[in-house]
Amino acid sequence: MCRDWMISIRRACGALNFDRSTYHYTSRRPDQAGLERRIREICETRVRYGYRRVHVLLEREGWGTNIKRTYRIYRDLGLQLRNKTPKRRVRAKLREDRQTAVGPNDVWAMDFVHDQLATGKKLRVLTVVDTFSHYVPVLDPRHSYRGEDVVQTLERVCRKVGYPKTIRVDQGTEFVSRDLDLWAYAKGVVLDFSRPGKPTDNAFIEAFNGRFRTECLEGSVLIVERWILARLRNDRFFSLVDLNVRISQLLDDLNNRPMRRVGKSRRQLFEEIEREALAPLPATPFEYSEWKSAKVHPDYHVEVDKAFYSVPHRLIGRQVDVRLTSRIVEIFHDHQRVASHRRTSQRAGHVTVNEHMPKTLQHYANTTPASLIKQAAKIGRNAAILIERLMRDRPHPQQGYRAAQGVLSLARRYGPERLEAACDRALTINALSYSSVSTILKSGLDQASPVAEPVKPVPAHGNIRGSSYYQ
Repeated sequence: MCRDWMISIRRACGALNFDRSTYHYTSRRPDQAGLERRIREICETRVRYGYRRVHVLLEREGWGTNIKRTYRIYRDLGLQLRNKTPKRRVRAKLREDRQTAVGPNDVWAMDFVHDQLATGKKLRVLTVVDTFSHYVPVLDPRHSYRGEDVVQTLERVCRKVGYPKTIRVDQGTEFVSRDLDLWAYAKGVVLDFSRPGKPTDNAFIEAFNGRFRTECLEGSVLIVERWILARLRNDRFFSLVDLNVRISQLLDDLNNRPMRRVGKSRRQLFEEIEREALAPLPATPFEYSEWKSAKVHPDYHVEVDKAFYSVPHRLIGRQVDVRLTSRIVEIFHDHQRVASHRRTSQRAGHVTVNEHMPKTLQHYANTTPASLIKQAAKIGRNAAILIERLMRDRPHPQQGYRAAQGVLSLARRYGPERLEAACDRALTINALSYSSVSTILKSGLDQASPVAEPVKPVPAHGNIRGSSYYQ
């Protein structure tokens, strides 16, 4: 319009009822091609990662993006995570040739071997091999393996032989778990994932597992290069303990056996050459943590491992993430830590921070069941029993604080003697509430003598022997 009608931008915008600031606006959004490329690279190697796990990796690498932007790019690239995808349709990365390990603890290879005992019970063996020295740090058999079990085994072994720079693993659920990811991030270990359906990406451990299965678990005899001979040919294992003992013996034999080309054993090479090249161990060992999801109860507590921990009362009804260690319980909401408590071993115990309470409940912050019962004992025995049962009959003692303090306040109006008598009558008729005690006092039933029920005579019957029978 400006060119055709030879008018200014102001007149053209006024004629079209168009804001001039919109015309002059220039987008300052940075180019996101690099971010898109990085998200695609992550999803090609970690095919079981959703956008939330991808966002955590981006934050670790310092991309400085928010989770909404990560989700938008993740969705636009068509990378939505599918739960049931045929293996032939899984996205795979055209991996470049991996670099050969140049030193001890440079690259480890890790995988599982599956078999069963003579009793038919399933068995899983975690195998780990150093690809540089062929040293075997651990062979750990168990009936079942989870991500936390892998972390505990690796942490135990790495405290003895050091932490590797890279561990090659496949796409198993134990290896893509959050537990192993947090451990690797904390220790600076790179998890190098194989392509789905491509076991040759981790060929070293696959070859080792083949020899281990053939020689140890199946018991057949191969040629002289095999490290397990006829000793296990007729062995049958009926328990995990027996298998662990035998594998420990075979592992020592493997690592202590001289290698023909070198003239020394794997353990000798490790002690003479490799131990000096190991990086120093961290000052503190890795502390395993477990993650759970929980909903905040109306009493602003979350239930974790049969105990209750407080959170800010504004989160009532919200879903939160809980991180548990052997000592601490941390609670997160929207990736922000909102509470931290020392873990308690008391079953159904409450751990409460006063600042988490609503203003209306902070009045009871310094109140305990023992203090209320002690205050009621000054009035009388029946008052103490009533107060104790008021809090015992509720799911949480704190829920009975208000009723207990209401009963105790009646002593100022009616006197301790009348309150003690009213508590006695309330216990007799099993009316355990503040309203019942208040009604007894208002109607004067505490001063009325209890009406004794008449004793009914024992009916005469031939089967009733009477007291004379026992004399």
